[in-house]
Amino acid sequence: NVPFSNYDELKACINNFSTGQVSESLISDAGSSIIIENEKLYVKSKAISFPIFMTENGIKITSQTDTSFTATTTIGNELYGKGTAYFILKDGRWLIDKYEFGAEENDDLNDVAIQMMKDLNLILAIINASPQYTERIDDEYSKITDTRFETLYDFHVLVEKTVAGDLRQEILVETSETFTDINGALCVKCPARSYYSFITDEGVNLSDIGNGTFSATTVASSDLYGKGTAYFTLEDGLWYISKYEFGSSEQPAEMPLGDINGDAKIDAKDASVVLVEYSKMSTGEDTGLTDAQKSSADVNNDGKIDAKDSSVILAYYSVASTATGEVPTLQEFVASQG
Repeated sequence: NVPFSNYDELKACINNFSTGQVSESLISDAGSSIIIENEKLYVKSKAISFPIFMTENGIKITSQTDTSFTATTTIGNELYGKGTAYFILKDGRWLIDKYEFGAEENDDLNDVAIQMMKDLNLILAIINASPQYTERIDDEYSKITDTRFETLYDFHVLVEKTVAGDLRQEILVETSETFTDINGALCVKCPARSYYSFITDEGVNLSDIGNGTFSATTVASSDLYGKGTAYFTLEDGLWYISKYEFGSSEQPAEMPLGDINGDAKIDAKDASVVLVEYSKMSTGEDTGLTDAQKSSADVNNDGKIDAKDSSVILAYYSVASTATGEVPTLQEFVASQG
């Protein structure tokens, strides 16, 4: 027996707390499960388990805005874990737009993000022949010294458990072309160069937490590339990094002249960024700098980023760090040099 006098009352109840695909699915299920006999509603018996929200110990509210929020139960049942409902404001009422069970807490997602960022750091370091994990054997190849990777298959296992989608395919193709076995040792064909690296020592900030997706941005930033952001996707119950970016999501539209790494200082670190940029541009590599950073790096305003800009930054740093009176701006210093 169902506590509704007719099917319309049941539909009205569903529409009173849900919307979108949630309400459509529930109404569809009700239509196939409810029968009417003697002007009463009955539900067909189904010997199946189903998830329920365990609200006895309360809920945790997250991702709160003026028109949406997320609620996760503080406890979960043994079969389905904690339940999360995603609410939206529609016509003056809060309605459940979607829900899921088994979602991890934000603290768990922090741990997931940091560990997987570290795994991606390892992947990028080896691909780019980092001296920490490789040893140069000739002008063309470096031997991978990390004993976890004796074969290309070993390395691909790490790639496949860390990244997904186009990013996974890109790395698998690249490493199939640049990795080789030399005298029984796995080697990478790549000159030593700088590469992206997530600085996770100070933790990450989570955002865009949704149904099977979230993003994580490092609190700290590297001198060369700024903060790193990884975008995660849930596939078959496991989290993967689907794409990543550095600097661009955190950099302002304009940056002070010479402060390329955005740390509010003009020093040797900025000069180093310029040299790396110049070196990569000379070989046609993508540097990863934003337009704002490139504009900031062209300190002599000659339309190029080269060693001259690095020299100007170093000269200014020397003057500014030893000045006893008022320190000129970098623009004033450049103008004074003619």
